Amino acid sequence: AGGAGTAPYDTGDGPRTTPSVRDGRVIAFSGLMQLVCMNFTNGSILWSNNLPAAYGASTITWENAASPCLDNDLVFVNLNSSTNNQNLVAFRLADGSPAWSSQNENVTHTTPAVATIQGLRQVIFATQTGLVSLDRTTGALLWKFTYPFGSIGTSMGASPVVYSNIVYCTASYGKGAAAAQITLSNSMWTVTQLFYKTGPIYRSIWMSPVCYQGFIYTLAGDNSTYLGAPLNCIELSTGNLMWTTNNFGMGGLILVNTNLLVLTEKGQLVLVQPNPDAYVELARYQAFQFSAGAPGKCWNSPAFSNGRIYARSTQGGICLD
Repeated sequence: AGGAGTAPYDTGDGPRTTPSVRDGRVIAFSGLMQLVCMNFTNGSILWSNNLPAAYGASTITWENAASPCLDNDLVFVNLNSSTNNQNLVAFRLADGSPAWSSQNENVTHTTPAVATIQGLRQVIFATQTGLVSLDRTTGALLWKFTYPFGSIGTSMGASPVVYSNIVYCTASYGKGAAAAQITLSNSMWTVTQLFYKTGPIYRSIWMSPVCYQGFIYTLAGDNSTYLGAPLNCIELSTGNLMWTTNNFGMGGLILVNTNLLVLTEKGQLVLVQPNPDAYVELARYQAFQFSAGAPGKCWNSPAFSNGRIYARSTQGGICLD
């Protein structure tokens, strides 16, 4: 939220949602839960859903921060409705109509994750009580992993990470990180907790981790850390910390081919080799200049497409070769 953090990075709003694009359409999901589909070329509105008015959807503190989770023909949303006992909903990309609804689960600030586990395509919602996996086509409940760190009372912003049949989740505000192995045998889903770790290096407020070759790379920190928050490498199967490097801040990171691209809170783009043995920095560039006279911060992830890096701050945006 605006005003949080350390000067001169304490001005402006925090992360909100990022649009999704497919087949000439742009899907946007606002902080007040308006779901809109627009024409990619001219921006004309193809359909619009006011989710609070139509379905009783509601926000939590700091409003909606989930991006529209788009998978082929469906968009997945948690309505967080007090009048609807099936809050996990799939809307059709074609016309915005609901395809299915399932489960009475309350919302967090996370974007759902879509993955194929044990051969079945599924959508995983990080709800206030646990990870809930549904068949992406029918909405049928497949499995649930109840958080070992307790229910979410303040905020959870980092999306779940899926690698093979292991799912990783992390939350801050006194929580931690956990991983579970998901197996399917005789049409029965089994969830086995692999580890649960506490401590600041396992807590991420909103910075979604990435996984590469069985290791989690994550920006982690509490709401007192800010600019000093570290980049960490964690073994996915055990939760063991491989290494940690401070002063990345509450930024964001993505995997580009075989490297990590990190946007730091103070506006630097850092290219890092995903090496579990040691922190290996390949390049660093100051993409944004912040000062007391022109304050700003980067509380979001960069993007990469067709050889170009896209990044944004509370000041503006930049595109780099």
